[in-house]
Parts: sequence; structure tokens; C-alpha cells
Amino acid sequence: MRSKELPEELRDRIVARHRSGQGYKSISAALKGPKSTVASIILKWKKYEMTRTLPRPGRPAKLSNRGRRAFVREVKKNPKITVAELQRCSREMGESSTKSTITAALHQSGLYGRVARRKPLLSARHMKARIEFAKKHMEDSQTMRNNILWSDETKIELFGVYSKRLASFLSLFSTMSQSAPQGLTFTLISAAFFGALGSSYLYGYNLSVVNAPAIYIKRFYNKTWMERYEEPIGAETVTLLWSITVSIFAIGGLVGAFTVPFLIKVFGRKGTLLLNNVNAIIAALLLTLGETAGSFEMLIIGRFIIGLDSGIALSALPMYLGEISPRQIRGSIGQFNSIFICLGVFTGQVLGLPQIFGEESRWNFLFAFLAVPAVVQLCVLPFLPESPRFLLMERRDEARAEKAFQAFLGKQDVSQEIEEVHAESRAQTTVVAVSPLDLFRNRSVRWQVITVAVTMACYQLCGLNAIWYYTNGIFTEAGFASELIPYITLSTGGIEIISAIVSGLVIERVGRKPLLIFGFAAMAFFFGLLTIFLTLQDRYSWMPYLSFVSILAVIASFCSGPGGIPFILTGELFEQSYRAAAFTIAGTINWLANFAVGLLFPFIQEALQTYAFLIFMVFCLIGAVYLFFILPETKNKTFVEISQSFAKMNKVSDAKPNQEMEDVLSIKPTSGGETNETPNNVIEMESSF
Repeated sequence: MRSKELPEELRDRIVARHRSGQGYKSISAALKGPKSTVASIILKWKKYEMTRTLPRPGRPAKLSNRGRRAFVREVKKNPKITVAELQRCSREMGESSTKSTITAALHQSGLYGRVARRKPLLSARHMKARIEFAKKHMEDSQTMRNNILWSDETKIELFGVYSKRLASFLSLFSTMSQSAPQGLTFTLISAAFFGALGSSYLYGYNLSVVNAPAIYIKRFYNKTWMERYEEPIGAETVTLLWSITVSIFAIGGLVGAFTVPFLIKVFGRKGTLLLNNVNAIIAALLLTLGETAGSFEMLIIGRFIIGLDSGIALSALPMYLGEISPRQIRGSIGQFNSIFICLGVFTGQVLGLPQIFGEESRWNFLFAFLAVPAVVQLCVLPFLPESPRFLLMERRDEARAEKAFQAFLGKQDVSQEIEEVHAESRAQTTVVAVSPLDLFRNRSVRWQVITVAVTMACYQLCGLNAIWYYTNGIFTEAGFASELIPYITLSTGGIEIISAIVSGLVIERVGRKPLLIFGFAAMAFFFGLLTIFLTLQDRYSWMPYLSFVSILAVIASFCSGPGGIPFILTGELFEQSYRAAAFTIAGTINWLANFAVGLLFPFIQEALQTYAFLIFMVFCLIGAVYLFFILPETKNKTFVEISQSFAKMNKVSDAKPNQEMEDVLSIKPTSGGETNETPNNVIEMESSF
């Protein structure tokens, strides 16, 4: 029996026998109890002079609400406070508490990890290891980052008292850059950079390069005409030749757009870009040597060939960039096209300065520069991979496609990406590349075609090319001194670059649709202001400066969205078999509108004077309204999911995307309608593409 179960009378008898001189053994035998129990009672009597059971300490009393609030207040004020310090605070309040009580109280208040400790939560070595871990696992889920990367322990040690504020900022930053380690690799950046350098860069360069030497080229036309026909050239003839020189660039682009489906089918995306450099080199030779040969026809032919180069580039490059990019950063990589167009425009403006090549004796070097980006691309691009989607879906070369995926994604296991491309291939209505005419007839892509047509038409008819082509004339009419105009023009190129870069940085957070709508709406607003300022510039001496600011605002609005996103959308709205035909349609509309603006704007400006830009304002408003009601958001979606977004408008079944997800996740329905895995065992895998 246990000592606490002995009655008080029996305990007294044990003590009495002990006091009479009996030993433990004899007392245990007489009372028929365990010797240990007898010894325990006698020892307790000797120590406390009593035999009754002492009360046990039991559970400590709970903290009062006042005490708990005080602890929370102290921990938030100083997250590195220790247990001993909190216990001292507790005694000062008259509530002596144990460490476990304090810890439990703080946990109940949601302060896990902020409780006091005897040593630092993370040593210097551990903090360094945690940061390295964070860099390697940015691609993981937000939950993982919240629970591990930015746990309370990490926040306290790294940020101290301001842990909550700074950790929130860093969590936002890590969300913005979540896809960076996963998507941005050296190979991907190199492909985008050098692909755009020999393609869209040359297109932008040719938009602005004709501004500076315009007067010298006209003098060359007059001189050549005099040498041939021994009479001065008429003013109307000079204007006609100059208009042809400017506008035939768009005719070449139109022809180039028509050749794209054939070229990419035979040579592939990368092969087409490489072959296209031959056009740039030939055009550079013709444009450079035209003055030496005394042939203005060489300049016109050279402009046509460089237009051909641009027409091919503006279709092949967005297609290539869209197919090599992970969908999380597809928009940002696609903006390389727009950024390099702006860089090309700016380069043309800089090289056209009088101190560089903007003189009568050096203007042909402006066109010789065309060969430089083409040669650089020819030297670098052959060492970069072809589009893995093209290799897998059109060439059926899985081995090369796997290597291309590995190079662009920077990882070895790309089985999920390959399976997704296979799933997209199975979901397509046709595996054969269709023609533009077939695309118009296909009901399942009707609204995609209309959307691309409207977007590309507004891209050109929004009026920015009119500003690019006739910048000098606009600034002269605005009242600026002629010697200042080349330097003022540089600011327009700088604004373009900054706006395009900002757009590329935010496109994956804001989305394509908001940027497009904002860009077109803002352009319409600033075109309206520009019209007012140009109308009133003769009345007020300071009005030309407002016109200049309006032009900068129009350019910034254009480059923030409409300047590059239409090319991205053309690649995103269509599946693989439709993509080449879609770019042909988009390119045709783009170059026809480009030609119309370049040819007709001088006459429109002459007829309407300061009200000419109201026409462009109308097109901008039409584009903004249409996109607001029709265009779905496409960011971070697969190509099949984007097609599904149009299924209801096209009045076709949208069952294919579900089948695609079944293929990607390998969930095969059984005959009973259940999957081969229980819901708890299904692990959803998501690929980069």
C-alpha cells in the first residue's frame, strides 16, 4: 500500500512503535505493510514532526489578462528580450510566473518565434546559410517562404525591432522576383538579347535614321537628277522620291511578313533570324554605296530590303521569344522586342547628330551601321538553342528539344515541360500549320483574329510613327530653333527606352490588358492636349514647350503598353499550328497601316494643320474601348488556357483544356468515373511553360 493511502491512526501507531524502540522490519511484520512505507512515514515524522501527507505544488496559477498584455507589449517592443528579463517584469507586477507559463501566454497571443530565449535564434553562420537557402528556393511557394525563409526567427535576427515592416517589404520583393531564379538563365537572356539586337533593334533604327539626313538625301537626289537630265528636279518630284524612300520601307516589311510562314517552316525560328541578317548586310551596302555610285535607286532598293528584313524580324522574333520563355516571365522576355526597338530609335537619333554622322559628308555612314548588329547576331546566335516547342511539335526532335529546355530553364529535369508540350499538341485541333486564309475561316479562333487585327491596326494608326518620321518638322512647327531640334529629339528616344523598360518590369504583375488600355487611353488624352497646344502656339510664347511635353507624354504612353504588347499577344492568343499564320495577318495589317501613315500623314498634316492628330486620337479611343470589353488577361496562362478564354465568344466547346490538364497531371479516369489516385494522394505538378 502507498503511504498516502494509510489512515492517520495507522501512521500514528507506526511512529509510536518506532519511539518504543522497534525497528522497521518488526514494525512492518506486525502491521503487515511494506517496509519501505514504514520507513517513509518514519523519515517524514523525523523531518517534519508530523505524519500527514503534505500538499503537492500542483499547476501554477494562470496569468491575468493584465500580465499577458504586459508580456506581449514587452516582446513587441524588444523581440530579443530574454526569459529572465520577462520573469523580472512578472515579479515587478506581482505575478511570479515560470518560463513555460510565459512561453504559453505568448504563443496564445500569436507570437511564435518571438518568445524570449537564452541564446540567439540564429548565429552568424546560420543567418548566412538561411540567406543562401532563400536564394536557391525563390521558386517555391509563398507558403514555404512565409514559414521558412521569412520565419519569425529569421525576421528577428535580420531586421530586429522593425521585423514586421521590413519582412513584409521583402516578402513583396520576393514575390515580384519569384520567377527570376526559375526563369531567367544566361542562355535565355542571351537568346533574347542577341535575337533582338539583329532584329527589332534594326527596325527601330530605321524608323529614326532617315530624319537627320533627310535634307542631304534630297540634295543628293537633286544632284543626281541634274547629272542625268541636265535640269533641276521639280519640287513635287523631290517630295515624291522622298516619300517613296520613306514609305517603301513599309512595302518591304509587308513582303517580309508574307514570307515568314515559309521561312520558319523550312529554317525554324532561329534559322530564320540568322538568314535574315543577309538582308540587313545587303541593304547596308546598297544604302552606303548609293551616293558613291550616283544612284538614288540604290537607296530606294536598300530601303525596300531593310524593310523586308524588318518584316521578317517583327514576326520571327516575337514567335521565338514567346516559345523559349517560361510562362511566368513570357511578357517580360517578350518586351525585349519593344525595348530594342526603342534602343534602335535612340541610336538613330544619337548617330544622326551633326557632331557624329549628321553631316553632308558623313550621312552614308548612318546606313553602314546597319551591318554591325547583323554581324554580331550572326556570330552569337548560332551557338544558342532553337525554340524547343518548334523542335518538339513540328520537327518531332525530342532529344534536341530536351537539350533546349535544359539550356533555357537551367535545370536537368524538364520532363514536365516536355509533357506539357505533348499535351498541347494533343489538344490542338490540327497539327498541320494552317494558312492565313484558313485562319480567317476557322470559327474557333475568330475573335483571336479580330483582336490581333484591331490591336495591330491601332499599334500603327495611333500616330506614333508619324511623330518618329516627322519629328523635326513637328518641332519646327512647334517653334523650336532648328539647331536645338536634334538634341530635343534625343529626349524622345530616352523617354521611349525608360517607358519600355518599366513596362517590361511590371507586365507580369499588372498584366497585358491594363497596360494596353492605359497606353491607348493616355495617348488619346495627350493627343487632345497636343492639338490644343499646337493651335494656340502662335498666341503664347511658352505654348511650344507644352507641345513638347505632350509629345513626350504620348511617346511614354505608347511605350508603356501598345509599343510591345501587341507582338506578345499575337504569339499568346494562338496555338502552335495557328501561330505562323497569325503573325502573317498581324504583320500584313501592321505594315499596311505603317505604309498608310508614312505616305498620307504629310498630306493630312497639310490639310488639317494642327488638327491632324485628332484622327489618331480617335483610333486610340477605339483600341482602348475594344480591348476593355473583348480582351481577356493572358499573363501566367498556358497557350491552351488562353484559347479556352475565347471559347465562349467563339461559341465552341472548351473541353480540350480539361483534357490537357488530365494529360499533364497523368490523372486518367477509370471506368467508374473515379481517378486512379485518391484526392489526398494526387500531387499537382506545374511546369514553367
